[in-house]
Amino acid sequence: GSADQFGGPEESIEDLPGQIARLWQLAYFRQPTRDELSLAIQFVAQQLDTFSTASSSIPKGRSRLHQAMTNLSQALLSSNEFLYVE
Repeated sequence: GSADQFGGPEESIEDLPGQIARLWQLAYFRQPTRDELSLAIQFVAQQLDTFSTASSSIPKGRSRLHQAMTNLSQALLSSNEFLYVE
């Protein structure tokens, strides 16, 4: 099979809190607080809404959820917590 045909596991909005918690663990080596998780879910929901009306802004072969999670990942990696050691 071709790499273009492999899409990875099915994406599900129900898995979103777990996916965000895993992303937090990978970026910060800790779980998100309740407020951080809530804000991250809101961010991804806003991204999904935006992409539903602006689907041309999503690279070919990516889903709306994949792009929203990519954007969240970039935001976490640009944060002060990631860039500076206290």
